[in-house]
Amino acid sequence: MPTNNDINKQEEIKVVDLINSRDWSSTCLGSLDSWEPSFRNIVNLFLHSKFPTVIFCGPDLIYIYNQAYAKIQKSKHPYVLVFGRPFVETYPEHFDYVKSRYERIKSTGKGIFEKDVRFIQYYDDYEEENYISYTMSPIFKEDGTFWAMSNVCDFTTHKVLVERRIKTLSVLANRINDANSLENACHIIMKSFRENDKDIPFTLIYLIDSDKLRSGFQPRAAHLISTTFNYKDLYNKNWDIPDNLLETHKTINLIENPDENYDLYIEVKRSTTKHLFLKCKSWPVHLVVKEDKDIKVLLKDGSQAMLFPIKASYGGELILSSILICGINPNCELDNDYTNFLRSVVTYVSTTITNGKQREEERKQVEMQTDLNRQKLKFFQHISRELLSNDQIS
Repeated sequence: MPTNNDINKQEEIKVVDLINSRDWSSTCLGSLDSWEPSFRNIVNLFLHSKFPTVIFCGPDLIYIYNQAYAKIQKSKHPYVLVFGRPFVETYPEHFDYVKSRYERIKSTGKGIFEKDVRFIQYYDDYEEENYISYTMSPIFKEDGTFWAMSNVCDFTTHKVLVERRIKTLSVLANRINDANSLENACHIIMKSFRENDKDIPFTLIYLIDSDKLRSGFQPRAAHLISTTFNYKDLYNKNWDIPDNLLETHKTINLIENPDENYDLYIEVKRSTTKHLFLKCKSWPVHLVVKEDKDIKVLLKDGSQAMLFPIKASYGGELILSSILICGINPNCELDNDYTNFLRSVVTYVSTTITNGKQREEERKQVEMQTDLNRQKLKFFQHISRELLSNDQIS
C-alpha cells in the first residue's frame, strides 16, 4: 500500500517519460517507432496541452493522458500503472459509458460535446461525486480510417456544487418570512430541504422546550417536530425513519442524563480532509445542548450526519431553540466549502425559526388583546344595562 510520500513521488513522474519508457509493442498500437507521424504529432500536441486530455486508442481503448489529466488521477497515477493500459482494466466502472461514445464517434465520424456530466469516481474505501464537461473527437489514420478518440475535458465539480448550494440557500432565503408559527417554520424548512436534497440527503429538527430561570433558560426536553421523511403530509408525525439512521426518539428528556457516554470517535479520511465522527446509538442531542456546538456522527451504515444547535432571538436574547440534523452526501468530501455551506444553512434556519416564533407571539398578543377588549366591552355593556335598569326603577 503506497504512503502519501510514495504517491507524491509518483505524481512527479512526467507523462512524456511514461510514453518513451512504455513497451507499446505489447498493445494494439505496436511499437513507438511504428506509429504514424500524424498520430505521433497528435499525441505530442495533447501531451503538452494545459487542458486535461485523454486519448483512447484502438479497439482496446488504450488509455493515454497528459500531465494536466494526471493531476486528477490521484493515487491511480501511475501507481497502478493505468497509463497505456486498456481502459476496461483501469476504470471498469466507466468503461461502458466511454465505449458507447467511442463506438458512436467511430460510426459517425463526428465529435461529441457534453456539459456538466455527473460521474462517480471509485477509490479504495469511498466513492466521490464529480462533474465534467468534455468534447470527444475522432482521430483518423493517414488513409482516412478511424483510429482513436480524443477527450479534452474540464472538471466542473466545484462550479456545479457551488451553483447547487447557492440554489438551496436561495430557496431558504426566499421562504424566510413565510412562517406564521414556530412549528410552521420547521415544516417550511423541511419542505425546502426535501426539494433540494443533493447536498443534504435528509434532515430532522428537534424543538427545545426550556424553563425560564433567573440565570437564563434551562433546556428541559427536545421534541421531534419535523423531518424530510413525511413526504405527503408535513403535519403527520408518523415518520418513516430509515433503518440506517441512529435511534430517533420523538421526545428526549434533557433533565435526565443520557444512557451513553459519547466517548467513541472514529477518524474518517478522504483525499484532502480528515474528521473525527462520533459513534453512538442515538442522536447525541444531549451532547449538542451541553457543548453548544455542532457534532459529526457516523450512522449505522457508515454514512454521516451533523447536528447543529439553532439559536433564536427571544425577549432580546439568543436562546437554544432547536437542533437541526443534516445528512451528509456520502459522495461529497466534507471540505471547507461544504462546511461553510452547512453553516450558511444554519443561519437561514435560525432566522426562519425566529421569524416564525415572533409572528406566533405577535398573533397571541393580538388574540389576547382582542379577547381583553371583548371582555371589557361585555363588562361595560353589563354596567350600562345595570345603570339603565336602576334609572328605570327610580
